[in-house]
Amino acid sequence: MKIKPLSFLFLLVTINAFSQEEGFKIIKGKVLSSSLTLEDIHVINKNTEIGTLTNADGNFTIKAKLGDVILFSAVHLKGKEIELTQELFLKDSLLVTLEPVIGELKEVVVVNYSRINAYDLGIVSVKPKSYTPAERRLKVATGYDEQIGLNMSFSLEPLINLISGRTAILKKELVVERKELYIVKIKEMFDDIYISKKLLIPLEYSNGFRFYLVEDARFVKQLMSNDKMMTAFMMHELASTYKNLFLNEK
Repeated sequence: MKIKPLSFLFLLVTINAFSQEEGFKIIKGKVLSSSLTLEDIHVINKNTEIGTLTNADGNFTIKAKLGDVILFSAVHLKGKEIELTQELFLKDSLLVTLEPVIGELKEVVVVNYSRINAYDLGIVSVKPKSYTPAERRLKVATGYDEQIGLNMSFSLEPLINLISGRTAILKKELVVERKELYIVKIKEMFDDIYISKKLLIPLEYSNGFRFYLVEDARFVKQLMSNDKMMTAFMMHELASTYKNLFLNEK
């Protein structure tokens, strides 16, 4: 099935018209926090389920209308929801203060039921792939369903997502989600006491150090090997570099 040039032009015009729905406007804002990291904080319009990420300075822009609820979320910050009241909607810039996550659970008990699934019970012969939320959203946005036979069809959603930029946003969200998972894994293996006592990094810099670690591709590869001894060895090397860069330690 081929899309004629005229039809494709009509599709582009239609997409552009949808992007300028009546009542919507671009909300500009900035996230404020005592956290050292303001970049890649999730900013999601819960009504449209469309989101964006903050830049290094905490600035963001998002499309919304009066009454929409905007969600702010990050692994190192307490989440917050803000309803766009008349007063907030008319502001030139929206300032949102988020509190850093300080307290942590002393003990977490995880019960693993990974063996209870359709594959291990013999219901299906092929083990299904599990997806994280960001992977699932990206797969839905870029995939297509094709039916062979008299009724051959395809979905225009991947094309629309590509043109509108949603696919690029979802890919970036996937990168952010993976980094957040890496940070959680580091916390499980090396707590704040280890970082402060063994690596001599002050407690207030422990989260910043973890963000620094997940930006290093070699360290991430080592982390995922689950070899705690070698991971700790590499952490000591990177801790020295981190302190020289950010703590002015000679």
